[in-house]
Amino acid sequence: MEYTKKNLLRTTGELRESYDRIFRRQPLRESPEFYRWIMSVLAPEKGCLLLDVACGGGYLLAEAEAYGLQATGVDFSSEAVKLSHANAARSEV
Repeated sequence: MEYTKKNLLRTTGELRESYDRIFRRQPLRESPEFYRWIMSVLAPEKGCLLLDVACGGGYLLAEAEAYGLQATGVDFSSEAVKLSHANAARSEV
């Protein structure tokens, strides 16, 4: 979709609905190797806290759980939050 002055998102509700449409069609995500790479760069100790802002489908949260972290995610899209709950059940979203 090409954005023009006529179809710009003007409210937070429109923005949220736009992201919800995206996550209903096909969740945004990177490869599993990408999330493992992030964790290797962070090199966190077990039990550390991780906050994932714009957590999307919770894929980084799931990787953080595998590292033994206490993970919390937030996202603007209610569809993304549902997916995060499914992918990272032990994390707070």
